[in-house]
Amino acid sequence: MHICGANFRRPGARESGIIEELRLEDAARNPQRSPSMWDLLLYEKIKAEPSITLLLDTECTGCRTEEREQKKRIVSLNALRNSTEDTFEVHARFFADCSGDGRLGFEAGADSRTGREAQSEYGESLAQPVADNKTLGSTILFMAKRHEHPAPFVPPSWIRKFTREDLAKRACGNTYEYCYWWIEWGGELDTIKDNETIRHELYRIALGVWDYVKNSGDHPDSANWALEWIGSLPGKRQSRRFLGDYVLTEQDVRTGRIIDDQVAFGGWPIDLHPPRGVDATDEPPCHHVRLPHLYTIPLRSLISRNVENLLFAGRNISATHVALASTRIMATCAVMGQAIGTAVAIGLHSEKPAETVSQLSEPPQIEAIQQRLLKDDALLLGIKNRDACDLASRATVSASGFVEGFPPDNLIDGITRELKKDWGIWADGTSHQWRSKNLPAWVELRWPAPVPVSEIHLTFDSDFERTLILTFSESANVGVIRGPQPELVKDYRIFGDGELLLEVANNWQRKRIHRLPEACRIQTLRVEVTSTNGAPEARIFEVRVY
Repeated sequence: MHICGANFRRPGARESGIIEELRLEDAARNPQRSPSMWDLLLYEKIKAEPSITLLLDTECTGCRTEEREQKKRIVSLNALRNSTEDTFEVHARFFADCSGDGRLGFEAGADSRTGREAQSEYGESLAQPVADNKTLGSTILFMAKRHEHPAPFVPPSWIRKFTREDLAKRACGNTYEYCYWWIEWGGELDTIKDNETIRHELYRIALGVWDYVKNSGDHPDSANWALEWIGSLPGKRQSRRFLGDYVLTEQDVRTGRIIDDQVAFGGWPIDLHPPRGVDATDEPPCHHVRLPHLYTIPLRSLISRNVENLLFAGRNISATHVALASTRIMATCAVMGQAIGTAVAIGLHSEKPAETVSQLSEPPQIEAIQQRLLKDDALLLGIKNRDACDLASRATVSASGFVEGFPPDNLIDGITRELKKDWGIWADGTSHQWRSKNLPAWVELRWPAPVPVSEIHLTFDSDFERTLILTFSESANVGVIRGPQPELVKDYRIFGDGELLLEVANNWQRKRIHRLPEACRIQTLRVEVTSTNGAPEARIFEVRVY
């Protein structure tokens, strides 16, 4: 499934940070849209990090905990790698469960729940009158390919049979190659314990849908289409949800209110699916509730309320069934993952290291976490750069020229994207980039006296207005540029007091961090742009200097 996020029918709201880095690199290096190349990119990124010990194909099987007053603490987790018949015991100060089903949290005894809440529990209008254990179902996707000759389909004997009436509310004919996300089932079962039953039934359904397309006679234009690939694992939307110090609700998502300890944001609609899936022939496959604004996700929804060193991100966070219908989307899960990794890093390396996850959401830790997320190109709603260590904020800025409305002072205003007015009352609707009149162009920072410089951060424009996804749906791929994004600065040089400090060629990333081999004292710092990947002018959102 292609990566979805907050920019669903909301231009400009694409997630930045790590997920944007991955998307940009994939677009540049994988123009052929190969899913295997995306897998390879993720593997490569992990292997390139010297601080990460990768235990690939290794699963948590249990953990050891200790009682700490009224809470538990994970001491170590046990894991098994079947391919090498090795077992592991992993010790850490903090643990993060981003496994979807929450295996570690379950083994640790973290408070959790499944199913759907009653309306009375949180006052949610979209909740059920009476609570139950039903969930969103799972999907097995398939892809098809068009050939130059007819491609008959001989179905297995064990598939389901569908009629036009069975699928009346589900679209089969608008595309054949991809995106049968509505092949959904299993929400009335236990999506963990019954996963194998669900998998087999989804195979029966998926092949039955394709049999209907190919052999019912209702879709004669499918004659030259043949199955190319079918998934081997159910795409699971929901199982356990852990309970944190805060439970995100429908009201939080729909009102877009700013929560003080925000560390991530969302914007996908509340996307509720009938638990019966394709068996719910009397209703559409999903019910979308569009959101008027973006919304915040607090750190307190990403930490366990009763296991003092456990965090989580993904579809297992502390949210109601209704709120989860929006937060479970992949790019939203990605920014939550970056948030908890940042939170722990800040907590461990502060002057007074955090001992529990609850301490991470308290001042001054949460402010430090938020500022570090901004430094790493995350978006937080209504918060801008207030990093006292950023020397750029003390400089005056000039440029070779600029387009009206895009002055060089924007480079140090603390905001790294255009904030659309429909995102929330905190958004001013203006751009926050410097844009030159032509190329080559330069922008310069000047301080009253020389300052020590060892690190320079640049944030370019990768055009959040345009969709950027790796998709196998031809209709969704319309307008996507599979290559370096044209607005990104390609070749540039950085000078300190007129001397060349570094030179970069063939850039395709939005966020670049340059650490100088040796610190230097300079009074002026100039960034000179010689070319872009296609745009006729230079576009830069931010310059930071440390």
